[in-house]
Order: sequence, then C-alpha cells, then structure tokens
Amino acid sequence: MKKVFKRIVWFVITLVFLFQSPYGFPAGSRQASVANAASLRTDRVSVHDPSVVKAGGKYYIFGSHMANAVTSDLTSWKTFTTNINSDYANIFSKGGAWAARGSSNYNISGNLWAPDVIYNKDMKKWCMYMSVNGSNYYSSIALATADSITGPYTYAGTIVYSGFRNSEEAGATDYKTVMGSTGVASRYLSNGAWNSSYGPNAIDPCVLYDKNGQLWMSYGSWFGGIFMLKLDNKTGLRDYSHTYSTVTNSSDQYFGIRLSGGYGCTGEGSYIVWDKEAGYYYMYLSYCGLNATDDFSGYHMRLFRSQNITGPYKDAAGNDAVCTSKNANQTTKGVKLMGNYALSSLKDADSSELSRDGYMSPGHNSAFIDDNGQRYLVYHTRFNVGEEYHQVRVHQQFLNQDKWPVTAVYEYLGSQLSASGYSNNEIVGTYDFINHGNSATTAKTGMLPTYSVSLNADGTISGAFTGTWSAVPGTCYCTMKIDNVTYKGVFFKQYDESSSHKETMTFSLIGSNDQAIWGSKTSDQTGGLEGYYYIKSSLSKLYLDVENGKTEDGTNIRQFGYNGSHAQKFKLVSAGNGYYFLLTGASGYKSCVDIKNGDPADGTNVMQWNYWGGDMQKFKFVPAANGTYAIMTNCSSGKSCLDVYNMSKEPGGNIVQWNYWGGDGQHWYLEPATP
Repeated sequence: MKKVFKRIVWFVITLVFLFQSPYGFPAGSRQASVANAASLRTDRVSVHDPSVVKAGGKYYIFGSHMANAVTSDLTSWKTFTTNINSDYANIFSKGGAWAARGSSNYNISGNLWAPDVIYNKDMKKWCMYMSVNGSNYYSSIALATADSITGPYTYAGTIVYSGFRNSEEAGATDYKTVMGSTGVASRYLSNGAWNSSYGPNAIDPCVLYDKNGQLWMSYGSWFGGIFMLKLDNKTGLRDYSHTYSTVTNSSDQYFGIRLSGGYGCTGEGSYIVWDKEAGYYYMYLSYCGLNATDDFSGYHMRLFRSQNITGPYKDAAGNDAVCTSKNANQTTKGVKLMGNYALSSLKDADSSELSRDGYMSPGHNSAFIDDNGQRYLVYHTRFNVGEEYHQVRVHQQFLNQDKWPVTAVYEYLGSQLSASGYSNNEIVGTYDFINHGNSATTAKTGMLPTYSVSLNADGTISGAFTGTWSAVPGTCYCTMKIDNVTYKGVFFKQYDESSSHKETMTFSLIGSNDQAIWGSKTSDQTGGLEGYYYIKSSLSKLYLDVENGKTEDGTNIRQFGYNGSHAQKFKLVSAGNGYYFLLTGASGYKSCVDIKNGDPADGTNVMQWNYWGGDMQKFKFVPAANGTYAIMTNCSSGKSCLDVYNMSKEPGGNIVQWNYWGGDGQHWYLEPATP
C-alpha cells in the first residue's frame, strides 16, 4: 500500500541481550553494566521507520523525515542531526527533480523516507541509501556518503528509479544504461501510465552484505512487490555488469530479482538479515496501512526466510513470498509476528509513558544481530488511544528449534535469557494469552482478544484454549500443541512493562500455521480461574444471586444489589477443556448454575440445580472489554452466554441464556470472595 505523509511523534528504542548455551542461544552479557530494570532509562525519541546500525560502540537510528537518534546504553536515546537536515534539497536535488514530475507543488522535505545506513568496507565510507519519494510513483533511491556516520554526507549517485512512462522520462534516468535504449517496455505501462501492478515504487532500501561479502539492496513496495539488485562493492552503486532476465513473477531486466509480492498483494519496508548461526537470510515485511485510526490501518510485520540471499523466501507453512496473481491473499503468506495487542501489565504502565492500554499498528522494522550474537527486532508502534502517536520498541529475539526467530513479549528492560532454562515451578501458572493470528487487525476490528490459559504441572494447557506443553530440560526451548497445531519457541523470564517492572515469566512461539502465540504469567496458581467470586454485571453493577438464598433445585438465578451473602458467592471449579462449573454458595457448594434442560435456545432460564456434571452446567469464561468476561454456555456449543434479560438494570432482573452479541448485559466482572 502506498505510503502517505508520516507525522513524527514519540518513539522508544531498547535492545535486548542473551546468554550463549549449547542449544544455540547467543552468549555473553551486555557491555554496559545493567543490574536491573530500575537502572534503565527509556528516554523516548521520535524516529519513524527506524533503521538501526552500530558504530564505535554506539547504536544509531535513521528514519523517515530526517529524524535520527543515538544511544550508548541501548535504552536512553538522544536525537541528532546531520548536514542532510539543513542541505537536503541540494544533496538530493536529482531525486527531487525526478519526484517533482508527479506533482505541481512537490516538497522534498516531507518525502525523504526510510533511509538505510551501512559502512562500506571497500569505500571506507558510511553509505546512506535514501528513498526520495514522489507522486504517481516518480521515486528513486539515492546514495549519499560520509567519512563519519554523523556526516557530512554528499551525493554519490542514484541506484534505481520508478514511474517512467516514455522515452523522454526514461532518458532522465539510468534506464538506457541498463536496457540499451530509452524505449520504455510495454510491461512497465498500463493505459499510458505507470503499471504499478508490475513495477515497484522505488522506496524503502535495505542494503546488506551476503555471506560471501557481496553487497545487495532490496527495495520496493506493495505494488509490484519487493525486488533486489546487486551493488558494486567499490562504489556502493548499482553493479551494471550484473544483468537480469525478464521472467514472469521471478525477475526483471531493469528492476532485478523479485523477492516478494507483486500485483499489490504483499507488503513494504523489506529488511533482510543474514544469520550465520541459523544459516538463513530472514526477510521482514510490513503489511497493511501504517495508521491506527483509519480503515486501512493494521500495520504489522511478517517474516520469511531463505538459504540464498536472492530467494526463494518462504514462510513456516512453506508459502513462497512471491505472489503470482492479482487475487493472491496476503494473509495466507508470512509468519505474522504481532498484531494489535494488550496485556495486563500495560494497564499499570509508568505515568511518564504515553497513556495507553495496548499497542496498535506495529511495523516498518529493522533487525540486527549484535557483535556477541544477540538478536533484536526494532520497529515503531502506535497505541489504542485514537491518535497517530508512535514510539519505537525493541524486543529481543531468539531462535526456536526450527530456527525461526521468535519475539520476546515485552520490550528490553535489562532481562537476560537463562542459559539453563527455567524450573517447572517458575513456568506452571496462569497466563495472559494472545494468538496474533494471520489476519490484519485494524481500527475497525480493534484489538486482538487477550485470553487466559493455564500451563498445568501435568503438561496440559487449560482455560480459553486446551492442549499440551513441554520444555526441553536444561534449555529455554518449549513446544505447545493447541488445536492440532504445533508451536515452537522459548520461555523467557523478563521485566514486564508495568510501572514496577515486575519479573514475569513469558513464552513466545511460532506455529506451523504461520501464527505467533504469546503468554505473560499473571498468577502462580493453576486451574485458570478456579476460586471463589462475586459475579457483577457490567451493565447494572448488580450481582448474580440465588433467589432468597434457597437450596432447592430449580431456584432462579437473578441479579441483585450486593449484600455479601452466600447467595452471591460462586465457586469456579474446572470442568476441563477450558470450561468451569459455577457451584453456588447458597447450596453449600453442592449445587451449581444450570441452563434449564440444556436447551440452547435464546431466553432459556438460568437456575440452580444439584451438581451432576452435564453440559448444561459447564461455562467458559472468555475475556471481553475492560477486564470483564463473557460467560459462554457449553450446551449452546459456546455460541450463547449468560445474559441480563431485556438489558434490565433493576434488582431482581432475570438471568437467561442468549446468543452472544457483545452487549454490556452479557459481560461480567469477577470479584474475589471468601468461602
């Protein structure tokens, strides 16, 4: 999807470190001495589309709209400028002139996007590859070089152009050098205009050395896809001696090798990392629109890999990153690393942080492996506050047993992976659980649901999802099987993002279905929600109540004002497969809440009946909005729930079963009670 002008706001970056173990986890401790999370400052700066590079022991971030930042401790960042900030129009004048062809009022300052910086060993220069974006696909990628990473930078040449429609326009580029003439091939045109379904927008460069020391550049966009060109190590520019054949869905004489997408089917912002230990090149892409508040929002990162820098790149399910038709479904391709999500600890974030409950539209990442083998994912994210503010987050990554990088649940705050793994006592308990799925989550679809699951001592998973889990002794590796899908990843005890930065056990895994699952421990207790509760209506703020505290079968369940009696106390006992029995305090916890005759119909009455274990006595608590739960009924196959009849707010209002539609009359708070 074509980028729009990006408004700079807040941003954070932090980086994560690991130990080395015999099982492939990186080794060593941080160069900076960090004793605990309290010693780390998370000074936020504003850099969009962050691309990270290390120089002289410091970490630099370069982003869109000439925003830059630097740190020496990986957490506390300061902005800096180069001569580009003041002399951009002169340095990138050639690209600006090309881009201005598509607009009568072109302004280059807002159209310098997503630079990538690398040190060229042959040139002994810092090389900045800058997207000079223009309307109607008149874009180019320019190279500026400097002796110091902070500049001054001077223009060195342009690598690739897009948008040319005729011989006159092609003559203003390097088209003739590559193609032999300025006659524009028909495949680049559609009704006399640029064929964006075939050709890329020349933006978003990523430059890297392959395992043999050869420079390459990936680039491109939603439209024609992501392409790759071989560069000349001695100049940093395009290697014109390396030619490409034009093969449908594979390569193009001018644009090079197609790595991903085509036909407007997949993402932008390619970033490729060579991981020597894994033996793979990992290609990250960002899907959907970068905003958080419009219908095209839902930015998120997807991952592919290849043993060759030029591909083919495939995901965990074996899908090729290249699309071969206009009807390709992007949500069937790529490991989705994260979507719009919220966790319990985010509700207690430090007051100095931007107020938010969750993260939205994470994307346009960079990634790198530090000198000691530690892996990081760097990206910008927005929040669910109805604004377009963004900050950068950096999460540690770890290779799972299938050599896919899984992403830590929380940003780096000083935690390190245990070289020998974790004990069952540390792991067993109840967790916030998120499945990031495959589909995009947008402002319309909102946040991904946060569920509750328990990892039990017997290796079972219960709660909102059921399955099995296991850990490899002496390592952090773990495997989970849920709904016949196998997920592999790691356990990681890290500081959470609450104001107290509590050490919290987490897990992060990737499945054979390209879905990432995360968990953050909320309790050492197993059995999920087992315990004693008052159950309060989100609508009326009245409580579930056994009428008059009677003990007889058939006694009605209603809502009533709080009085603390046994009639309002319920004991949740696991029924297996994520369901619970609701034993009633009125009966001395011998009877339970029951759907009359197990009838799945709307309006079926809810009553008390002697416990016998039938499906009409089983309920699943599914997290809903603002800490509430929908209490789903097993006899309706989980389609209906406990409902305050006719949305009553009056004491005595009846409780019935009704098809779940998400109203406040179907949402309930659990408040702890004593038996």
